[in-house]
Order: sequence, then C-alpha cells, then structure tokens
Amino acid sequence: MTKMNQSIRNIDEEEFHLDLLTQSIDLIWRASPEGEFTFLSPSLKTMTGFDQEDLLHKSMHEWAPLFLAEESIRMAASSLQKREQGFFGNDPLKFDLVFKRKDGSEFVGEMRTAPILNSNGETIAIQGTTRDVTEQRRAVKELEKSRELFLLFFQLSNDPCAITDSFTGEIVDVNPAWISKFGWTREAAVGKSLADLNMFPQSSQKEINQTLAEVYGNDSRIECKITLRTQSGEERVCLLECRTVEVAGIQSVFTLIDDITDREKLEEERIRHQRLESLGMFAGGIAHEVNNALTAVVGNLSLAKLTENQAERNLFLEKSEAASLHVKTIAQQLLTFSKGGDPARELLDLEGLLRKAVASTLHDSDIGAEFFIEKDLWQVQVDREQIIQVIHNLIINGRQAMPGGGRLVVSAKNIQINPGTKYSTEPGCYVQISIGDQGTGIDPVNRPKIFDPFYTTKKTGKGLGLAVSYSIIQKHHGHITFVSEVDAGSTFSFLLPAEQNRAQVELETKKIQLKTGKGKILVMDDSESIQSLMKAMLSRLGYEVVITSDGGEAIEKYKAALSQSQSFVAVILDLTVPDGIGGQEALQTLLEIDPQVKAIVASGYSNNDVLAHYQDYGFLGSIPKPFRLVELGAELDKVLRGP
Repeated sequence: MTKMNQSIRNIDEEEFHLDLLTQSIDLIWRASPEGEFTFLSPSLKTMTGFDQEDLLHKSMHEWAPLFLAEESIRMAASSLQKREQGFFGNDPLKFDLVFKRKDGSEFVGEMRTAPILNSNGETIAIQGTTRDVTEQRRAVKELEKSRELFLLFFQLSNDPCAITDSFTGEIVDVNPAWISKFGWTREAAVGKSLADLNMFPQSSQKEINQTLAEVYGNDSRIECKITLRTQSGEERVCLLECRTVEVAGIQSVFTLIDDITDREKLEEERIRHQRLESLGMFAGGIAHEVNNALTAVVGNLSLAKLTENQAERNLFLEKSEAASLHVKTIAQQLLTFSKGGDPARELLDLEGLLRKAVASTLHDSDIGAEFFIEKDLWQVQVDREQIIQVIHNLIINGRQAMPGGGRLVVSAKNIQINPGTKYSTEPGCYVQISIGDQGTGIDPVNRPKIFDPFYTTKKTGKGLGLAVSYSIIQKHHGHITFVSEVDAGSTFSFLLPAEQNRAQVELETKKIQLKTGKGKILVMDDSESIQSLMKAMLSRLGYEVVITSDGGEAIEKYKAALSQSQSFVAVILDLTVPDGIGGQEALQTLLEIDPQVKAIVASGYSNNDVLAHYQDYGFLGSIPKPFRLVELGAELDKVLRGP
C-alpha cells in the first residue's frame, strides 16, 4: 500500500469516528485515572445542558458537585479508587449514577467504563459512555411493583387462582384458595395440566379448549362458565376469567376462578318458584274460564231437557253449543303453549281476513277503524284460525284500552328484513300488520310482563290474549312487538313470512253446508264416549260405521273387509292411544296393505306436527277435536271426493 493510500485511509477513518461521535445520542467521554475529563462528545450539551468547557480539564472535586447527585459522587469516587487499587482488573464495568443537568433536574445515567492501558499494562486513562436510562429504570420499578402487587394478590386472594404455561398447559403455580377449593396440594398440581388432574368433565372439555385458544390467540381477557371437578370428584360450576401474563420470563395464562355453584342453585330455586307461581296463576285462570263456559253448557242442557217447547229447546241447545265452542277456543289457546299446536298452514290473502276480523270484533261497539293497506300486499302461509285469533286478541286489547270509545288504526304493508336489523326473525320478506289504539297506554313498569300468561291490568281482561298471540306468531316464525306512550295509546305489530309469488287462494265460504254420504267408515278411538258419539254422528251423515279401540284391531278389521271385497271408503284414526298402536303407526301398516286407503287423523292433542302436516304422514285429511257434525261431514266429503 502506498503512503498516499494509507494517508487517505487514515483520513476516512478519522472522519468516520468523528461522525460517530457527532451523531451519538450517548455521551462518550475519556478521563484520567484520577477522574479529570479529557474528552466529552458533543452530545453532552443535548443530554445535560452543560458546555464542554464547564467540565473539561477540571478535577473531580470541581465538576462532580455540578454534574452528579450527592450519593452518586461517593459511588463514582469509590469506583475510581477501587479501579486504581486493582479490584476490577482490566474488566469493563456497568452501573447507574444519578446525574444533574445544568438546570438542576436529575436523570439516571447508565455508565459503561473500561481502562485504557499502556504497553506495560498500566492504566493511563478511563473511557466510557453514559446513556440516559431514566424512563427504562422507572418502567422497571413500576414493573417490579406490579409484580409484587400481583404476587400479593395471588397469594391473598379468597378466589382460587392458577397460573399455567401458555405452551404446555402445565400449572406453574396455584394459590392457597385454589388448594383449599379443589383439594390437590401445590406439589401435586405444579407441573401437571388441568386435564392431567382430570378436572374437566367431558361436557366442559370442548368449551375450555375454545376459551384457552382465544386467550392464546389474541392476548385478550376471556370469561367463560364451565364445570370443574375437585380431587374428591365433586363438580363445581365456576366462572373463569383468563388472561395472558409473563411470569419469570414464561408466557403464561392467569386464571381467576369464581365458584358460583351455590348461586346457581339459589337461582334455579328462584326460577322454579317463579314457574310454580306462573303455573298456579295459569291453571287458576284456565279453570275459571272453563268453569264459566261449562256452567253455560250444563245449565242450558238442563233447561233444554225440561222444556217441552221445541223452539225454546233449540234456543237452549244453540246456547249450549256456543259455550262448548268457547271451551274449544280455550283448548286451542292452551295448545299454542304446548309442543303441539303447530300451525296448519294455507296460502292466504291477509287483507280480506284482516277487514273481516276487525269488523266482527268491533261489532256493536262505539269504536271505529281506519285502514291503511298497502297495494299488492304479499300473501302468507299461515294457520287461518290462529291468525284470526291474533287479530281478534289485539283488537280486544285495543277496545279495552278505550272504554270511552275511539278509533283503531289498522295497517298492513310489505317489508324486507335485512341481516343485522333490530328484528329477531330471519332475513327475508314479511307482511307487517299493525293495530294501534288511542287509549291510556301501558305503564313502563308493566311493559316487561305484557306477554306473560294471565297478566292483565284491565278489569275485564283475562290476561291470556297477548300471551297466546305471542306464542302463535313465534310458531309462525314471525315477530310481535309493541310501542306505547302513557295517555297516548299503544300500537301492536306482528310480522309474518311472506310469499312474493302470488297464487290463487281459496275464498272463504260464508256458510258450511251439512255434507252427507254413504259407505263403510272404520273408526279407531280408545275412548268409549267418543266411539258412541262417532257412531251416532256418522250414522246421521248416512255412513255405516265400524268401531275399533286401537290400531292393531283397526288393521285386522281393515284386512278382513278388504279380503271380503267389503272395503272401507275411509278410516278415521285417533292419533294417540295409551298402551296401544296409535293412528300414525297404524296408517303405515294400512298403506302397505292398501296404498289407496283414505285416512283422516283425528286428535285433541299431539306432541308432534301430524295434525298440521298430515299429508307428510300419508293422511288425506285432518279434524282436530272437538268438532261439530257439519265439520266432520265436510272433511269426509273433501277426502272422498278428492282434489
């Protein structure tokens, strides 16, 4: 290498080193073994406010009171003395001192020092760096304080606490409350996972895995309710609050456990008590309604038996029949609360149904109605009688809210429910029916209970109408709600799923004619009173009747008649037969014997949807009990004539 190249290289290195000194935010310095500064980098001014001439070439006794806190002066002097005495050898040192700025403020500086040796190994100078680490040291102190508080809370908490390794799931530590609650000692628990200790019943395993996955995945605070098993095998319902923490450098999950087993039992007792109270109120209300109706039935029948006047007898019988139909209405209302009572759907135009129901319910009242019906209202697949019942109940509610008279506003419109809206229904097309009154409104205190069975604030109300309406709309996969303002009135609205493609719907007939017929009818019913009644009713309609008590007997009778070419024109099967073959099961056998069998299902109650969707089970007709002669004749006529 030429002398020129060597010179250029030296210049480059000097410029590089000078640039490092100029750009460094740390203070770079050099001092004599006695502590006199011989070099201070330009960062001195930025870090401390001092100029170089304030500290350079001054003895330690001169610059130390300006530049160091009192305790740090002693530490610096001791460090120089020990270095001079050879305590540290040639090793570099790192320690903190508290420095003072020119304005009197203080900061913590991290000192890194090392000796500069001559060829004889003697210390001729000391050089080092000083970095402002005030914020870092404050953060460390806060962290240490937090750790101390955390450990104090962990040990003294009355709630069981556990720390588990995020990666292995093994227990790192448990507190005394955890040991007391679950029974394992600390030595038995540490190093094992909760699964190793068999703390999770099978029902809780999936949920706890999902919860821990969420905690590991986003470092968030997660809460869940699961069942945990103690060492003795007792199961406890617990609320778990989990979050990630770092313990001794290990990424861990801290779990706080709240045992709510006793609270859950108390809540179950409270709910059970409320249900019993509601059931008692419900049963009492039904008994009152039924007894009133049966009084009218029995009373009018007794009068009919005593009178010799035919016209008077007919009047008593008509009143008895009307009261009986009221009992039927009550039974249908009860059915809406059961697992049965599924809607028997048909395609309907709501406008005509709505106008007719409003007119009949407001008949002989001093309340008028104003209609706002959207043009081209969509059709709906609903149970006609149930929806009429809802409309009737809401109008009655409006009438009772306006004892001095007034007007009802009745509207119907098409609406589209989109995802994320306030309605609890599935997105799609709906028809919304609204009935508003100008009454007293509903007090805010009463609003949460407005759909409870037999809850009413009206003297003439029974408290069943709104509860029944709610249940009916729910079973139609719709939604019912209300808005109310005290002294201004209330508006009840309900949604029904709509059919946008209009189809021809069957018009409601004004009066059902008595339909008679002929041929042999097979009846299966386990009740002797119903058997006697069916024989009399069918005979009156012109049919020959064969009675059986269960499905097995009905199958044998049907087989025998078929083999003798004396087949039945139709069979009427009761759906539920205790300790016997019911109608649904019997029909499956009858269809194997004769695929052309014409079967009608008759039942007063069902836990399934056979009555509502009888075609899906092979029946051609359905007649819910109780029924009148005219209804029985009409259903038989429909089945025998065919579509």
